[in-house]
Amino acid sequence: MIEKERLEKKDLSFQIAALAHDVKTPLTVVKGNVELLEMTSLTSKQVEYLRIASDLASKLYFSA
Repeated sequence: MIEKERLEKKDLSFQIAALAHDVKTPLTVVKGNVELLEMTSLTSKQVEYLRIASDLASKLYFSA
């Protein structure tokens, strides 16, 4: 019984780690694209949208 519970906890930990990785990979792409867009000429509205996207991607990345 104890061994079964230990294996279930180990499996759950693996699943959580895999999920975190699956979430962080696309967020890394978003952050990279934001950095590229920051190197272009943008309107003030586009800069604001980009700042929002960057902030949200960072918050999600570090909470995943």
